[in-house]
Amino acid sequence: MTVRSRHHGFTLSETLAALAVAGIGVTLAAPGLQSLAARNRQATAVNQLVATLHHARSQAILRNRTVAVCASADGEHCDDQHWETGWIAFVDTDGDGTRSPDESLLEQAGSLPGLTLRSAEFAGGVRFMANGRPAGPASGEFTFCEAGATAADRVVILRPTGLPALAGHGRDGSIPGCSTT
Repeated sequence: MTVRSRHHGFTLSETLAALAVAGIGVTLAAPGLQSLAARNRQATAVNQLVATLHHARSQAILRNRTVAVCASADGEHCDDQHWETGWIAFVDTDGDGTRSPDESLLEQAGSLPGLTLRSAEFAGGVRFMANGRPAGPASGEFTFCEAGATAADRVVILRPTGLPALAGHGRDGSIPGCSTT
């Protein structure tokens, strides 16, 4: 009886062919994965801002005090930076729209890498009065854009009631621009 040895495995040419097919698949899938990651990053940022606005409004009503939300790079004080550097919500006891050391910090949000976030109406922040309505401009919008984009992907509209709403366009039906200034 003859004993035959069997070799198991792949030849070099079979391995190289499989790697080539896998490489082509990865190359085709990479742009889709980048787009998915960008959409998820933007959805997270939108949800975070909407949650902050809801929380600030409810705290204004609950405390019967003005509560402010403003851009903040350091997570402690309002600044003239853009909203994508982060923001804070605080009880604005003196009503000036800037946080003093004795004013309670309610919420902090960190920076939004890869996104721009703009609001012409609320560039200096938004304040909710004790009745839950915005002080100053009765309504406005926040535009979320991917870095380098020319048009907004998402818009959060703050209505006169103080409630935020997600939209794909501005209050006037247009798609806001994404200026980096």
